[in-house]
Amino acid sequence: MPTRYAAIAATLPDHLAEFLGIPVAEVMARMARARDERNRLWVAADPRTEADREKLYQSLGELDLLKYAEWHRTDVEKQAIHDVAVQAATTSGAQARGAQVLDCGGGIGDTTLVFAANDVPVTYMEFPGLCYDFAHFRWRKFGCADRVTVREPAAFWTLAPGSYDLLISIDVLEHLENPVKFAARYHTLLRPGGLLFLTAHFHHSAKNPDHLPENDAYRRLFGGERRTARRSVLRNLGFKRRRWYRFVKP
Repeated sequence: MPTRYAAIAATLPDHLAEFLGIPVAEVMARMARARDERNRLWVAADPRTEADREKLYQSLGELDLLKYAEWHRTDVEKQAIHDVAVQAATTSGAQARGAQVLDCGGGIGDTTLVFAANDVPVTYMEFPGLCYDFAHFRWRKFGCADRVTVREPAAFWTLAPGSYDLLISIDVLEHLENPVKFAARYHTLLRPGGLLFLTAHFHHSAKNPDHLPENDAYRRLFGGERRTARRSVLRNLGFKRRRWYRFVKP
């Protein structure tokens, strides 16, 4: 039977306790308050550019790790999307050709992990830091590190076109100043017939101060411009929407 995302997420408290060298009860307590503490630091720093935001992300360390762990552990909707993506990558046809997956903005590594744990070769793309280190730790715990290729974000622009059968980008674009540019690159990196699993939450709020607000780039990406509601960058690139989060490159 396939390894489901919920089973992977359920091991997070124990793995965090081992990785951080603290009791599980302390992990749970820290996870419960990590988002609020992280958000206070973000608001105080008030980063204005993408470079400033990248530096701040890399400085948040344990707070970032715990915040994302709590999200992955509790977001049932995103867990289900991952399971659908894994199923798409493990159909008989995809397995026969050795489907290649790119995880953009891999964070704590659980997206990469659910593919690797199901024998799918996957490329993890993320900045070095504590989340990056924890991702490596988890792949070793699950015994699937040999199915993971690691790339730093700068490599995103140098990868060969048509390198991947499936690209997954879960709540990444709302952190970037030019999501349209990245979406166009997603299209380039996919082979014909390739699948894009894409979610983005463009909503700047006290709960998510690091998210960019719904803006012109967002509306261009998904559609909804005035008088052009049927147009979107994803559609104009040639993507066909299959579900609200799933697109196919013809």
